[in-house]
Amino acid sequence: MFIYTPELFDVRRIEQAVASGGRERDYQRLLAGSSWILAGTLVASSIGNFFLSLSFMSSVMRLPAEEQQVAYNVAIGSITWWGFLIIGVPILGALIFIMINLIRRLGELTGLTRDEILLK
Repeated sequence: MFIYTPELFDVRRIEQAVASGGRERDYQRLLAGSSWILAGTLVASSIGNFFLSLSFMSSVMRLPAEEQQVAYNVAIGSITWWGFLIIGVPILGALIFIMINLIRRLGELTGLTRDEILLK
């Protein structure tokens, strides 16, 4: 999982606390579940981006060739703007949810505080 990195989390301390509590299975399940949520979010984002692009570009393809370049540039601008709203904001929300859930559940598994889990 790319969010759970040694640059953000004290992985060694977390893994020692998990091992001393005998909760390795729960720990692996937490990481796998977080990874699946992230993967599902990214797949949904890809599908949303495809249909967003399709909706804007289909009108460009029906125009005469001499009008397509300007319409294409307008469509790219629209895709970018709507992509931030329709795709970017939900992904940001999902990442925040994953981080909060991961920190909370790691605290429950290890007994460590948030400050002990995260690197300063």
